[in-house]
Amino acid sequence: MSTTPGHQDLWGDLFEIAVKRGALNYLLHRQLVAGDHPQVQAWRRQTVRDLRNHLDAQLSATDPHYLQRAQGWLDHLLVNGHGLGWTCLREILMNPPDRTRAQQPRLEALWCPLTLRDRRPGYAEQEPDRMDSLRAFWDALHLSGPVDPAWLRRGEPARADFLLLLRSDQRRELLCLEFSLNAPQHPDDFSDDQAHLRELERYVRRVENRGVFSRLNAEVTGDSFALGIGLANYLGVFSSQDKPLFKLCQGSAYVSRLAPRLLQDTPGLDALHVQVLALTQAGIEGLAARFGTPDTDPRTRLLKALGDTYRQLHKTPFQDGAALQIELQGAFRRVARALPPALRGELGNYLATAPIGQPLTRTFSETVHNFCNPDQPLSLDTVMGWIDDDDALAAHLGAAPRQAIHSTLQAIGRAENPCLRDVHAAAVRAGLQAARPGALTVLALEGHPGIGKTTAVRDWLQAQTSGFLFVYLSPRVLINSSVLSDLAQRKPLSTVPSAPSGILTLTSNQQLIINAAPHQQKQHPGAAAYQGAVIFAGTTPAFVIPDPARAPRFFSSSAAQELEARHTRAGIHKSLVSANRGEIRNKALPGVFRTLGTAARHALAANPTLNQLALTATVQAYRELDESRSTIAGLSKIFQHKADTASGRRERQAMAARLPTVIVMVDEIAGDSAGAVLTQQISRWLDQEFLTPFNDNGEISPFRLILVVADASLGHATVLKRYLESAKDTPDRILIASSNGPRPLRLAADKLHLGARRCSALHIMADGFPARAPLTLRYDLSLLPLTRPAASNNQLPLRPYQLIRKATAEQLQQDALRIISDALRDSEGQVLFFAQDRAFLETLAENLASRADPRNGQPFPDTAITTLHSDTPPQERERLALPAIRDHFRVVLMTSSGSRGISFPRATHIIAVVPRFSVETGLMELAQLIYRGRGYYDDPQRPGHRISGDHASRTLTFMVRDFIVNDADTPAEERDRQWVRQALDLLTFLILLRATIHTRLSGDAAMPGQMLSVAPVGCIGNDELHTFLADHLPGFQREMQALIANRTVTDKGRFQSALDRVQRLFRNATYREWNSVMADRAKVTRLSRSLTASAQPLAGEIAEWTLPDNLYCVGPLWLERQDHSTAEELYRFDLSDPAREREAQQLLGQLWRINQDQNLPRKLRAHADALHTLLKHRRQEADDTASGPPDRRYTTAKSVAASRTWIVLPVDYPRFLDGTAATPATPSLGIADAARDDERWWQALYRAVAAVRMPGSVFPALPPYREMPFLVIIVPGDPTDLERALDDRYFMASSELNLLNTLLFADATSRPDGG
Repeated sequence: MSTTPGHQDLWGDLFEIAVKRGALNYLLHRQLVAGDHPQVQAWRRQTVRDLRNHLDAQLSATDPHYLQRAQGWLDHLLVNGHGLGWTCLREILMNPPDRTRAQQPRLEALWCPLTLRDRRPGYAEQEPDRMDSLRAFWDALHLSGPVDPAWLRRGEPARADFLLLLRSDQRRELLCLEFSLNAPQHPDDFSDDQAHLRELERYVRRVENRGVFSRLNAEVTGDSFALGIGLANYLGVFSSQDKPLFKLCQGSAYVSRLAPRLLQDTPGLDALHVQVLALTQAGIEGLAARFGTPDTDPRTRLLKALGDTYRQLHKTPFQDGAALQIELQGAFRRVARALPPALRGELGNYLATAPIGQPLTRTFSETVHNFCNPDQPLSLDTVMGWIDDDDALAAHLGAAPRQAIHSTLQAIGRAENPCLRDVHAAAVRAGLQAARPGALTVLALEGHPGIGKTTAVRDWLQAQTSGFLFVYLSPRVLINSSVLSDLAQRKPLSTVPSAPSGILTLTSNQQLIINAAPHQQKQHPGAAAYQGAVIFAGTTPAFVIPDPARAPRFFSSSAAQELEARHTRAGIHKSLVSANRGEIRNKALPGVFRTLGTAARHALAANPTLNQLALTATVQAYRELDESRSTIAGLSKIFQHKADTASGRRERQAMAARLPTVIVMVDEIAGDSAGAVLTQQISRWLDQEFLTPFNDNGEISPFRLILVVADASLGHATVLKRYLESAKDTPDRILIASSNGPRPLRLAADKLHLGARRCSALHIMADGFPARAPLTLRYDLSLLPLTRPAASNNQLPLRPYQLIRKATAEQLQQDALRIISDALRDSEGQVLFFAQDRAFLETLAENLASRADPRNGQPFPDTAITTLHSDTPPQERERLALPAIRDHFRVVLMTSSGSRGISFPRATHIIAVVPRFSVETGLMELAQLIYRGRGYYDDPQRPGHRISGDHASRTLTFMVRDFIVNDADTPAEERDRQWVRQALDLLTFLILLRATIHTRLSGDAAMPGQMLSVAPVGCIGNDELHTFLADHLPGFQREMQALIANRTVTDKGRFQSALDRVQRLFRNATYREWNSVMADRAKVTRLSRSLTASAQPLAGEIAEWTLPDNLYCVGPLWLERQDHSTAEELYRFDLSDPAREREAQQLLGQLWRINQDQNLPRKLRAHADALHTLLKHRRQEADDTASGPPDRRYTTAKSVAASRTWIVLPVDYPRFLDGTAATPATPSLGIADAARDDERWWQALYRAVAAVRMPGSVFPALPPYREMPFLVIIVPGDPTDLERALDDRYFMASSELNLLNTLLFADATSRPDGG
């Protein structure tokens, strides 16, 4: 059965009806529209049988098999469309774009026509029919005056598919939905599971083929920015008729004409919020704008331009190849002309003549002079000129700002020719010193990396003679260790630098607590409940270690490292509940914050004179326990009594006499998704523990409370404020705000919503770079088209990243070697090279070592090249960071995480491969890692003298790579369009990268004609506390494969043997979910049958059609959210076969030996421990002595209580399962030893989810399936991507043309001819 162009329109009509049916029925369900509404009546009169008859008549076929397959496809569309329409309308109405609606909206107008168009050749719609439709439209929208026939033309409102006018809280909203179906050339038989699988694979290819740089979320603060709407004129270039962008432009045409008319016809209405959404089987995309008086929203101008372009476009745009080429070249001329001046010359000329569809490669540079070196001495008048004397600053500092900073500079001896770093330190000290008892003082430190944010706080603490409690939180263990190490030792100017400072420093982490638990039980078998373990330092010999039988264990740093080397455990425990069932439980261990709080209380009690205490933990220690509790509460264990009791208030009064200052510093708040959430909760904790107990008693708190919030990625006060006050579960995004132009130092005071209070905050912003001017920025750009080969043997085609890695790995190695060699030849300094692929770096190190040093032609010494990554052992990192070793490397290859906490002052070239995943987070990391070249190194010519690396000449090189992945059967026109879209995305990203770097260098993005601050940030959310046992399987597999691939590893056979055995023995697993709807096959079958029954009306309030609020239809999938999962994960082992039992025993031995091998990676050892616990099963003695052979079949189970669990299923799966629908007492999803194309199903389901949001945990880890294919995932954020499409902050959520395209290519003209 083939699909002709006319039939494609027919199927598009039926898909539109199916989706509108779901949307309309949701409105009926919510009682927003009555059943007798004029727009509903036609839908109630028509039945599914009418659709079937219409389909048969349009196809004009006689083959019964042909018609049966067509009717089966219609049934499938009715189920899928109902889910899409219901989901979309529910999310729009329950989660309005501005997230502020508190009441149910009222429907003011609805346009939802039901039209069964005659798509047979030669038929044209008659004029009377069109005029009847126009009059119905006029009545539905309550428009005044006579009907206007012009509104029936292309792009006019009466041609709209679906319009909804809502009112709530004095806000009017106009919603426009447009629909599109990308019908396959040969529709499948949906009674066969292969048809559903192929549909899912088509969906996966569509979402994966979007350019990696296309789905960037941009959040703009304010309206003082310009948009380059000229790109909108190239709609025919960027999109074809079935693509979401084309439908967005179509909807823009309708609302840009309708919105002004509604404003005109409605007295007192001064604003109308408009949202256009394109619903396709590939997802939902949207854009929003505000129409009103005054018309200040720049998005409105863009929306109007898109609408005008659509009206002027021919029905079938640019079918002629030559005409399309002309349009493509025109688009590129505009792009070249709109580049920033620094890039316009060489790159612009190249782009203007670049052949469409061919590889795009170019290397070019710019030099930057306009930045401040943080170590450069300056005149006092110059630095004082950076400081504004305003009342808000004066109120915060307690003095005129310039006077306060100048006095502090004098106090630290830096008033004469201070550098930027000195002025920044003075501002921090002045802000800290201004804190007063009884209030929370907030400092927001947004200075660049290396400016000395933490150092300034540390120096202030070390200068204190009174007591304090300092809590330091950051995402990096190494940074925490460095901060504690500095605090634990006397100041560098001390006559005995190695002597302890007397400040007790405590830190802990989850792995230490796990590893120390058995140690505690052996040492103190009769002790009270295990209290955890801490690492301590800074104490004098008089320090009394608390009793380990009652307090947490106190370890020195060396003892903790030794403990970790000997014992690396997964922290899970298995207990027998019957002879054949074991249950896995996470050991009930104290959390990190609870351990620190308890250890601090016992240390203070055992040492009455101790009055300076510093605690550190990672941000990742923060977890939400339920809706009202988090792990932060564990810090309250520093007190014995609760805050709201009389004894608790007396205890706090006594502590205030001993520790009068409490200062909490949350560093790198954007470095982990929990940073912003933790900051809010820590401010709430400070309030509850130190202010409220006294305020509620009519007293002023005796504590001086200071909260320091720091992040070098959030270089602007507005950006930090927006980030901190964002909602939880906010995705990665680009924060864009107006700047005041380049300026090395800025101070500002404003209010921040923190916890339950609105706090006054002092912002200290410093922008500069540690290098001699000019700084060279070099861009190595490449866009390479690739053709994906057809899949063989019914396998899913390669994922884009698999194809890219396979086709380009060697070329990327050669490019890296070329750039590193050029850098080595250019300078005697060090070369730092960053990439996020550890295996790539290890191969690169081997390739470099086999070559000669380009500068002198001599072989590299063994110590000339090193690698740093997250798995580098802590002891090795400490050794590599020693100046005597660090400063003698020629090349350092590292990941961004591996580079944390280490500076390389001799670095002259910093090279980075720009990551192609988590692009926003990758950009944030880039803006940090370019500052790794800083600090002091020993002068080799003058022993005892040090040289500042901040004055070295430096070159920053960015390797920007993207790839266009097309299938072999992709039409040439679509290939060219895809090339243009991705080329534009790549150039957009290039300008975004440049803007990010310039913002960090000087405080301004250096965009022509605009003053902007551009700050990429990661997502906001809280990682789930719970994980699947299944996570240990892919984790073990990844670590083992990396080990086997390592060329230096010997005896690979034993590792491969263990890996093969794990894959064979762990394949029989089941997931049981008691509350799941869609996992219940019988319920899904009833829904499907009810929606497709011929006698059913198209609209009605039918119980079976109701979808629960936690169920989402996205593409061809159901995603069911389980906020409070009550599930069970089970693994069944059948060892009744003696050979299989021998294999299990052999694997247990292998896993034990891997866990005990201290030379293996810690992650691998932990995964091996978990799998060993999962597989091992000790029977009860009664079972072993029973008559008859023992049963060698057993189950290991674990309950799942995660709050972000999602079940993923094909949308219409009962249709292809054999037999009668089952009705299990407990819906279960299982895998077994034999099934269909289960590897393809698993890959397709996983890739469909991962294309939107990478899952944190996945079940099952290994197919096959026992019944329907499924995934269960634990994922942070929104895997449906609906929030991004519907959130008003991301006003153009399109994968083909987004906000950044229009913002970063803003120019003064919008003429399409480029003239």
